[in-house]
Amino acid sequence: MKKLIMIFIASTLTLFVSIPLANAAPSLEDGPFGGVEGQMNALETSTDDADSWITIQYIGDAAGMDEYTMIDFGWTHTFDPTKKVIYDASLTIMAYDVDFDQGERNNVYADGVLLGPLAGDTGENWTETVFPIDPAMLADGQLNIWLDIDALGGGWMNLVDYSQLRTHWDFIPAPGAILLGGIGVGFVSWLRRRRTL
Repeated sequence: MKKLIMIFIASTLTLFVSIPLANAAPSLEDGPFGGVEGQMNALETSTDDADSWITIQYIGDAAGMDEYTMIDFGWTHTFDPTKKVIYDASLTIMAYDVDFDQGERNNVYADGVLLGPLAGDTGENWTETVFPIDPAMLADGQLNIWLDIDALGGGWMNLVDYSQLRTHWDFIPAPGAILLGGIGVGFVSWLRRRRTL
């Protein structure tokens, strides 16, 4: 009988805790093909943590992209941080003809902070550069990227194919869920002390 009571209490608490979290389901904006024109968001369950999410926002047609140029330009990634905790984030840029080994420097800035130069080698090749992003930069829902092409003034040109913002996040549990969970743990502990369970 004691085991049945304990199972009933655990089941009830699980139900009460999961209801607020179930109501916090991802919006359509976070789902596949959501977002602004020219951008695509993909939402999938993370493999490391089944309760967390990965949002990938792809921008491939901002003004300046797909042009072989030496003119600096920028674009903006968006992410809705409302009621979310961001575990980590990264920015990936695919570029063509970055002759890093010969001294070409194309510096990438996020919200005015230098992330570093685009990676590359000698020759006309496609290279992908991945920069870690401080999750605090996404607190306002925007990440403004600026590309300073040929930062050292050597007459270099390059082409950016796309930019991709990847965020690994989870919903912040509703205060009610935390409170109910705490009450449940306290109640079970109290019953054990009384040797009821």
